[in-house]
Amino acid sequence: MSENLQNQMPENETEPIGLLFNSIYVYSSEQLNEFIDNLNEEQSHTIMKLACEKSLFSGIYNLKETEILLKSLRKTNKIK
Repeated sequence: MSENLQNQMPENETEPIGLLFNSIYVYSSEQLNEFIDNLNEEQSHTIMKLACEKSLFSGIYNLKETEILLKSLRKTNKIK
């Protein structure tokens, strides 16, 4: 992602308060809210991909279900 939460660590915070999708560190609830409110299309697509990957590794979906989700996401991204 071009702008992710890891690159937006507040100066007064050293430890993250959370980790989203095993990839994005969150340092404050305000920072998370700002990120959510300002998501661009590329970031949204990346978040969906990370969510699909996490669901596969967590056993929520099997490999075929995850593959269908990711392919659907790619097709959705092409439709405008």
